[in-house]
Amino acid sequence: MGIKETWVSGQPAGVRGQLLAEVRGFVNAAARVPGVRSIGLLGSIVTDRPDPKDIDVLVVIADDADLAPLAACARRLQGRAQSFNRGADVFLADELGHYLGRTCLLEGVRTRSARVMQCAALRPEAPSA
Repeated sequence: MGIKETWVSGQPAGVRGQLLAEVRGFVNAAARVPGVRSIGLLGSIVTDRPDPKDIDVLVVIADDADLAPLAACARRLQGRAQSFNRGADVFLADELGHYLGRTCLLEGVRTRSARVMQCAALRPEAPSA
């Protein structure tokens, strides 16, 4: 049995509608980033869960993709989702389907796709208690 969704102005209403509206903006912006090959949705948003807690996006990128503009798009999506108490994750894979990591949450980080995970090493350490 499927879920009956309420639609408003051509969009599903509620949290699902808000998440889908925000991810549409992400897709429109990220698709223009050089090196982005494809974008897909995964996780609870593609199920019939009426109230998904987040939206998960997989972006396939070329090896020479500039990740700074893509990371900016991801930060924007995450901020908008957080504004209504939801989350957003943007996962990266290369053109062979190998998982590379997530986009960096720090501004100004430009890395090659093979070095996505090095972003974590750049984060400031938490102050010791």
